[in-house]
Amino acid sequence: MSEKKHSGECCCGSIQFEVSGDAAMQAIYYCTYCRGWSASPVNGVTAFPAGSMAITKGKEHLKTFAKTEGHN
Repeated sequence: MSEKKHSGECCCGSIQFEVSGDAAMQAIYYCTYCRGWSASPVNGVTAFPAGSMAITKGKEHLKTFAKTEGHN
């Protein structure tokens, strides 16, 4: 059986990525910060093990941002 692969991109398509394997965890959360940027009552996240993600396009566009400590 082949390894699971999932791909995605940012809203404008400048950055594309691929993750492989099984998700490490999934969660639904509702912190004030995340509800604010998404304009939704809850948010979902799926986390994959470190090293399972590859940037396939646009690595030069990646940056980090943290509005508050721990959100980066």
